[in-house]
Amino acid sequence: MEINPAMLSQALLNGGQTAALDAKPQGIQTNFDNNSLLSPEQQRTKAKETAEDFEAMFVQLSLKEMRPKMEGGLFNDGLAQDVFYQFMDEAIAKEISHSTNNFGIADAMLRQGL
Repeated sequence: MEINPAMLSQALLNGGQTAALDAKPQGIQTNFDNNSLLSPEQQRTKAKETAEDFEAMFVQLSLKEMRPKMEGGLFNDGLAQDVFYQFMDEAIAKEISHSTNNFGIADAMLRQGL
């Protein structure tokens, strides 16, 4: 959003009453705007990808909670281990959600039309 410096200085002199700060940003599009431009086949593909990504996120959180909490030891502490497990969970979750033997969350979402 561009603010006209002359209008801004005038606004400060007038106690903040101006249209310079009320201008709406232009050229901003949301994902919702772009979806209306997609063909029905592209919308189905996008919906399938989104549902699979949601399933992957759910599986990743489930894997994180199922991992036993290990404390102490030479390699059981630290940020490096947490980051490693996070990346590993993410990779496993994506593989599960994109495979044919997935949890079925994405399929259920698509059947419901969500």
